[in-house]
Amino acid sequence: MAGIPGGTAAKVRFQKGELLFKQGDPSRDLYVIQQGSVRIFKTEGDVAVDLATVGAGEVVGEVAAIDGGVRSASVIAEEETEALVIAADNFVATLNGVPEWFQKIARILVQRLREVDEKIDNSMYGDKTRQVALLVAMMTDTGMCTPSESGRQLSLKFVENEIMDILGLNPSDVLELLTKLSGKELLILEKSKIVISDVTRLEQYGNTLFEKSESSPVT
Repeated sequence: MAGIPGGTAAKVRFQKGELLFKQGDPSRDLYVIQQGSVRIFKTEGDVAVDLATVGAGEVVGEVAAIDGGVRSASVIAEEETEALVIAADNFVATLNGVPEWFQKIARILVQRLREVDEKIDNSMYGDKTRQVALLVAMMTDTGMCTPSESGRQLSLKFVENEIMDILGLNPSDVLELLTKLSGKELLILEKSKIVISDVTRLEQYGNTLFEKSESSPVT
């Protein structure tokens, strides 16, 4: 559904299974549920993870309305639902009318919510940087690894193909993760090759993945 024009609010009815908004959308309207219920969920690829179910009197969409960012999750009607849709501009104008200290608190809370959301994403879908570090370290023990003046050398194409096969990533994701490791000075990323000067350090970085998992409580 498009944004509410002219800084106004309107009651809108959604049928069961109809999206109020989708994860990643730039829309910023605020929704106050009047009747019915909606489900909030996040998706990664073909996987959908439920976060909450919201009913009458509750609000969805407040984060994007305050900070202007994209939607961090999708919201879908669980049943026939009626919501009061408040245009983002109207909401911001109202927010500007409250004391400045309250505005600052609201924006700080939203910033923290975004940070928590990012951590949830990493927990749900995994930051695979450490997995890649371990895989590259293991590849240095294969016949595809050759010595160089700076350390051990691997074909970039070989590394990319192996990581794509094992972790199910696309080429751009693999390159991004290798670039992260390069930024941490754990390897040297060149046009057609990867050079590892300290395999032990690279392997130790990768092994922190297991230390993190063991220290994380199961909920």
